[in-house]
Amino acid sequence: MHNDSPRPRLRRSLVEEIADLDQELLDLLARRSRLVAKTRRPKKEGSGTDEVNNEKKIRLAWERTTTRFSGDQRMLRQLFSLLQELDLTYKKEEETRTDFNLAPQQKPVAVNIAGPGCSRQARIWTALCAAAGAAARISNVVVNDRVIDLVKALNQSGARLSWEADTVISKEGPGLDFADKVIFAGDDTFNAYLLAFMALPHTGMVKFTGGHQLKLADLTPMRHFLPSLGARVAHMVPKSNGLPLRLESAGMLPDSITVPAELPEEGLTALLLAAPSWGINVRINLGASPHAQAVLQEVLPALKACGADIQHTGDELSVLPGLPSVPENLRLDIDPLLAAYILALPAFAQGRVQLQGRWNSAVPGTADATALLRAAGLSAQQQESGVSCAPAGQCDLQQMTAHNGLAGVPQALRPLALAVAAHCAATGGSYTLPGLGNALQNDIVFREGADGFITRLGLDVQEDTLVRPDGKPQMPAPWTCPDAWWAMAYALAAFKRPYSAGLRLTNPGVVTDLMPSFWLLYNGLPDPDMKRKLKEPTDGDKPARRRIITG
Repeated sequence: MHNDSPRPRLRRSLVEEIADLDQELLDLLARRSRLVAKTRRPKKEGSGTDEVNNEKKIRLAWERTTTRFSGDQRMLRQLFSLLQELDLTYKKEEETRTDFNLAPQQKPVAVNIAGPGCSRQARIWTALCAAAGAAARISNVVVNDRVIDLVKALNQSGARLSWEADTVISKEGPGLDFADKVIFAGDDTFNAYLLAFMALPHTGMVKFTGGHQLKLADLTPMRHFLPSLGARVAHMVPKSNGLPLRLESAGMLPDSITVPAELPEEGLTALLLAAPSWGINVRINLGASPHAQAVLQEVLPALKACGADIQHTGDELSVLPGLPSVPENLRLDIDPLLAAYILALPAFAQGRVQLQGRWNSAVPGTADATALLRAAGLSAQQQESGVSCAPAGQCDLQQMTAHNGLAGVPQALRPLALAVAAHCAATGGSYTLPGLGNALQNDIVFREGADGFITRLGLDVQEDTLVRPDGKPQMPAPWTCPDAWWAMAYALAAFKRPYSAGLRLTNPGVVTDLMPSFWLLYNGLPDPDMKRKLKEPTDGDKPARRRIITG
């Protein structure tokens, strides 16, 4: 007997329903992105109107809508800011096949190159040269996005800066003037604090804009501190604590300053660097700052090398105006955080890495990088000519993370620590990284990268332990990593790839933010030749365009 009744529909799983919703959300977000772009067109194109007015109207409409929902209102405001910055379009078919395959040669490395210059030092010296209007050359610079953003911002304020290959060049000039300027600060908190504090002696108003990271940043400590320095900040987006903001300064700084405990480390560093350019004698009390000792260790040598008249007594710093003798030729120390990802190569591929330059213990992060490399079973030997790493024993990350877990490892080094642990797990079947479970549960920034990283390496997590499951792993989808640190860690993890075709990365260009030459090094392993140079503009006021060589 034939039954014409309809067959019951298969019940969809919750995961399948969520995946369908995600597809619909992405379609809607792509449509929203196109409409937002139209609201930002100049009036002469016919479709646009006033961009600022449109932004306010859209935000007000968003806030009216969100009152219908319960939840974290601060997170909803951040979500709006992210949506406004989202540039989402459908890829053309040919663009979907441009993933970067990470399949390094399985040979011991023999790397002997100049160590990457310290990005923080590069910006410290660039700012001091600009403030003094001094002629100088800063060599061994990794000309990354953070350095370029600062160079351009200072040029907008009257500096005469440019770059050529790995050198930042400062020409003699009259100094800086921030009054009545609109300055793009980039996407780095240190740059934002540095520019704000350097603007204080200039009477008038300056507007700072920035990338999406600074739009979401919490600059509340700056807003609370500046009134005591004769200035005030007004965030231009309602209920926002980040950029864009308007800084209004009376140009009358006090002769005595007490640094609040809430001012972050990069804020205190920026304050001390800017103080000699204020044109007044000033006493700075550092007693309440938990960052004072580390910041003084980093900043005082640079200021004194420029001839600054500074007296340090107890918790107080006395600063006289002027930077009379900026060195004409400066060479940066090795950046310990960037260098750690290069020096760690023997932990994944055997062999040896030698970085030429100065491995300076006073540079923030050097002790942490050295500790991690040694915990990874490497020698990490400092020499007159630089620093080298080679296998020297068993990996024992527990010795570094036993007390505070991953929370005791700097954020920039956590992807590297996880890559080392994943390599050990892939080799031995499992590996315990103290604090991993807690970090995955409570550290949103870490979890954003770690979840995708661990899954694509074919590993499982059981509390603090990475476990290699039985059976042949499936080839994972290409990964869009959150930032440059995760991209470099993923490249290292590819040495122990569980897939014959290698791991795949959709956004190799993200490394440009930190180290534009990383892929030149990586593609040249095991014995890279770094003589080939990436072409870059030399004018600090022109946009930077780089070609990422991905093989």
